Amino acid sequence: MISSRAATSSQQTESRCRRESVNKLEKSLTQILKEQSSSTQERTVKPLPGASDVGMILSDVDGTLLDDEHDVHPRTSEAIRYIRQNHPEIPVIPVTGKQRASCDLVAKRCGLEDMPSGCCHGSIIYTPEGQIESQLGIDPAVVVDVTNVLIQRNRSVFIYEHDSVNCVALQGHPTLDFYEITRGYDPSIRDVRGTNYMDRVASGQVVVTKMFLPMEVSIVPDEMDHLNSVFKNGEDYRMTRALKDIIELIPAKIDKSVALDHFSKMYNVEKGKIMTFGDGENDCGMFKASGMSVSMGNAMALPAQVSDFSTKTNNEGGVGCILDAIFRPEYKYKSDVQETDSGYASAA
Repeated sequence: MISSRAATSSQQTESRCRRESVNKLEKSLTQILKEQSSSTQERTVKPLPGASDVGMILSDVDGTLLDDEHDVHPRTSEAIRYIRQNHPEIPVIPVTGKQRASCDLVAKRCGLEDMPSGCCHGSIIYTPEGQIESQLGIDPAVVVDVTNVLIQRNRSVFIYEHDSVNCVALQGHPTLDFYEITRGYDPSIRDVRGTNYMDRVASGQVVVTKMFLPMEVSIVPDEMDHLNSVFKNGEDYRMTRALKDIIELIPAKIDKSVALDHFSKMYNVEKGKIMTFGDGENDCGMFKASGMSVSMGNAMALPAQVSDFSTKTNNEGGVGCILDAIFRPEYKYKSDVQETDSGYASAA
């Protein structure tokens, strides 16, 4: 279906890219958080763009390109490969909270091995060859102070570098293993508790591109409020969420719109011709910066409300559905033979 998102976004079931341990977390979560919209203004219905209107495609990974089985839906991979083969002038670039190494499967499935990427929400920009072009970290003193506050509150803390995920604090929980849950998203994890790792952070030897704070969704609002009462969101860090059950802290000057701006200049594509896909609150920056934004059927409420279009869920190949509608509208995917709904919706 390609229809309006504004009226139905809060009713949609959220699904995320998870391994078994992460699926266990979702099943144990309590009531879905009530999201607040930043705007109540009516939006004008946009027509679906034509192929000539799209000059670049940027896409989130978890919950967008990846399905809940940690794979790419065949419809999505086939649609992207079609664009790469028939419209090679259009870059298709992952912009994600994940590490680049954790996106290797996506690159192989979709034929994106020669594409650059924006990782850790844009904190790290990689060249097409996989080399770091730029990276920005959170102030070391802030990282240390945030970690100490969270340890006092018995919360889990994982510190991201470009090539590793470091467990510096782990909440004891009767049913949830936050270490394995975090491994489900980025497997390059190691336990550094009881080492001098935090001394290295404090001395500036480590570039901390992201702090990853998994917890039960029921306590997320209180933890967000507490952190922002101690620290200055927007100055000490930028707080965001790709998932309802995980708070993420990134450098204050970073969000995915920064990566979008970089790639817009790199490929000389005006922002109005950039199409973006995503499902989390961390995607809203690039949604607002791009000319065409698409929220997944499994999206959180805020990105669903601010996007221009919506599509089916990650488990239904939602990215592929809308790309096929734009780039090969006469094409019939095998499951479409029994369906009359194309999977595309314009925001109202």
